[in-house]
Amino acid sequence: MGLVSFWTFELVGIQLIYRFVNQLFAGALIPLWLFPPVLHTVAILLPFQAVAFLPVSIYLGQLQGASIAGALATQLAWVLVLSALVQLTWFRAQRFIIVQGG
Repeated sequence: MGLVSFWTFELVGIQLIYRFVNQLFAGALIPLWLFPPVLHTVAILLPFQAVAFLPVSIYLGQLQGASIAGALATQLAWVLVLSALVQLTWFRAQRFIIVQGG
């Protein structure tokens, strides 16, 4: 979210939207297993589930055995993908830095 500030002057609205989407698709507001099938599929494909839903599912025993390894592999895959995306964004942002003020 911090890298967005390279292209915008105000982040409050973007942060509010991000927080809502994050909490919704992380299962913090409603557990993902209660979502309708289409929305559940979307939530599973997004990285937000690794924030709350997967750890809580493991703790509550919803995931066991090989499913836990799959959940951890999913988290690791998202860490790698998002790290690469951050690096790419950071290198592009450095070329367009504009400093205002003194």
